[in-house]
Amino acid sequence: MKNSLFLILLLKLCSSCNTSTELCRIKKSEARRLDSTLFTQMELDTTLGKQAVYAFLDFASQCASDSTSSVFFIKTAQVSRALKMDSVTERSLNAFIDRYPKSANKPLALFLKAQLFDEDGPYHSETKAASVYNEIIQQFPHSEWALSAKGALEFIGKTDLEISNELLLKTK
Repeated sequence: MKNSLFLILLLKLCSSCNTSTELCRIKKSEARRLDSTLFTQMELDTTLGKQAVYAFLDFASQCASDSTSSVFFIKTAQVSRALKMDSVTERSLNAFIDRYPKSANKPLALFLKAQLFDEDGPYHSETKAASVYNEIIQQFPHSEWALSAKGALEFIGKTDLEISNELLLKTK
């Protein structure tokens, strides 16, 4: 009796695993389809962009065991930022940083987060931006993102005109 009950429970678990695997396969397929479609656009279509953001986030959040799911947190952040969906951008970057602290893409995620704070919008905070840029420089000193963070720190708090003038002076 105990063995048959155990077998029934095991079969139920396995069937839910297959359902979960199949669901993740479908979510991944949709996320990849939308990613490919966005890649071909010259200008971001808002409706398609929003569909992609939610499909990317759904796949990344629900299918963590898939090796490509982490990349879709980054893609979510990039597209949601372009659509000015800043709360989604921040959530997806924080999820990536929390779930994948040793990822090779962590400096990229941190840089995108710093930009969210650095640029105009509801999350604008030069102090937070500088803090995240410095975190990149300290944690990943030899990465391309550390070099970009150093450059970004030079221009925090400056207008586009001030930045342009400084760059012009450097070229002379």
